[in-house]
Amino acid sequence: MSIHWKCIPFNDLTPLEVYAILGLRQDVFIIEQACIYQDIDGIDTNSHHVLASSNDALIAYSRIIPIADSDFVKLGRIIVHHNHRGIALGKHLVEYSIAEAIRLYSPKHIHISAQSYLLQFYESFGFHSISDFYDLDGITHLDMALDIHS
Repeated sequence: MSIHWKCIPFNDLTPLEVYAILGLRQDVFIIEQACIYQDIDGIDTNSHHVLASSNDALIAYSRIIPIADSDFVKLGRIIVHHNHRGIALGKHLVEYSIAEAIRLYSPKHIHISAQSYLLQFYESFGFHSISDFYDLDGITHLDMALDIHS
């Protein structure tokens, strides 16, 4: 399978790309995980968007969120389409997202709000816990950080 990767600001997304992003996020976070939450949160327009496509279909996605007046950025909405799990696509998505965050913003830290069952997955990249577990929209999460060493 050939995968095309790109990282672009919101204003450079095509209408079809926005539609695909919202559809994938809805399919996984709202329908599959049975979590009712406000997906359109006002953050997308200030973020860079990482898209992985195969055969013109969006199969993985994340967003890179700059935090004003800080030394960190956030990765969010990290997602792999259910038909493309189990082939290390999530690992490649996180690696690519980290590399793009560093390239774009040169942060000292990268933060994520991780679903608790993914704790070891994110630890494998060097993320460490910076919070206790908490409930976010009915799903247990914890905040994690990756320290970037120049």
